[in-house]
Amino acid sequence: MSLSELQSEKLRLSASFSDQSPAIKEIKTKIENTKKVLQENVKSAISNSQNLINELNRQIRLIEREINTLPETERQLLSIQRQFSINENIYIYLLQKRAEAEITRVSNIPKNSILDNARAGVSPIHPKKQINLLAGLLIGLILPAAFIYLKDLLNTKVKDPKELEKKLHIPLIGLIGRGEQDDSIPVLNSPKSVITEGFRSLRADVNYLTTNKEKITILFTSSISGEGKTYTSINMAAVYSLIDKKTIILGLDLRKPRIAEEFGLSNKKGISTCLSSNTPWQSVVHKTAYNNLDVMLSGPIPPNPAELLLQDKFAQMMSEIKETYDVVIMDCPPVGLVSETKHLFNYSDVNFFVFRQGFSTKNNIQIANNLVEKGGVTKLYALLNDFHIGSGYGYGYGYGYGYKSYGYYKEKPVSRWTRIFKRK
Repeated sequence: MSLSELQSEKLRLSASFSDQSPAIKEIKTKIENTKKVLQENVKSAISNSQNLINELNRQIRLIEREINTLPETERQLLSIQRQFSINENIYIYLLQKRAEAEITRVSNIPKNSILDNARAGVSPIHPKKQINLLAGLLIGLILPAAFIYLKDLLNTKVKDPKELEKKLHIPLIGLIGRGEQDDSIPVLNSPKSVITEGFRSLRADVNYLTTNKEKITILFTSSISGEGKTYTSINMAAVYSLIDKKTIILGLDLRKPRIAEEFGLSNKKGISTCLSSNTPWQSVVHKTAYNNLDVMLSGPIPPNPAELLLQDKFAQMMSEIKETYDVVIMDCPPVGLVSETKHLFNYSDVNFFVFRQGFSTKNNIQIANNLVEKGGVTKLYALLNDFHIGSGYGYGYGYGYGYKSYGYYKEKPVSRWTRIFKRK
């Protein structure tokens, strides 16, 4: 057993026996014997190491004596041989560098010679100044023209009235200018604005088209949602209310009603409520904060909006509304998306197809043309909404937009170059 094991055994026995017990005495004896053996082993190892050191020192002294006995001549020979080897290597290195330098010198000698000295001409041969100026002029004209052509070619949006008139088979009767985003009824909130004058001009056109009619019904539609038919419907109704015409707006877009939001009204009851129940239409008419202007909202979105508008009940309701009001404004669904709008043309005296500058696509122009050519719709007129006066066409386009004095508000003038590069 090792010394550590004996110590552990002693601790274990001490817990059970006294120091005078035979077991304790025996383990103590083993511990003492083990210590003596270990001490003897250590002494023996130290002695062996010392003997090894002495032997190594003796061999070192022998080698040193042999070195000292070498002749002086041999030592000098070894030194000379080392010096010779060094000089030989240096000499070979220098020979190599001299050969390389000679090769470099020979390779730098030119193989040709100058036969005649150069003479300066009267004018430079290259570049040709006239050709460069002509090329710059052509590039300066062609690139912008190509850019403008490609921009117009790739632009699928309706960007100006002239282009719209060229492709339409119906008259373009008016332009509605771009207004403030947070003002949905500029006719009532800004009665002296250019936008209000645009609606006044449109009102005059409608009165001309409906001569000898005391009561008129005007329909607004578009090709898709977002072109401004609700916006123009509300403001057209508002401009009639300003001349003491008893006016009502009918929210006939039963799928996506917007009028309630514009007037801050609840859409819980409306046209869909009347048509799907026995509720009289008079009970769902809302009086607005403006004189002579009432609103009949769409009501909750029904599961069958097209069928509701085709009922005889709707025809009866429209007849009564026309008898009650001087002006009826019909805010209808987009004719390019739903089918019921085509039926609603039977109730109107004047119809407006709304386009929006920079939003309506050129392909949708054909929808308006088809209403007249294939659908048999009469008195259909185009209206360009969100027309930006600074888009390159000025104020006097010819649709009642020449209001530059008499205290009317004007848009901020736009420079000619801004108009060119920011055309929509």
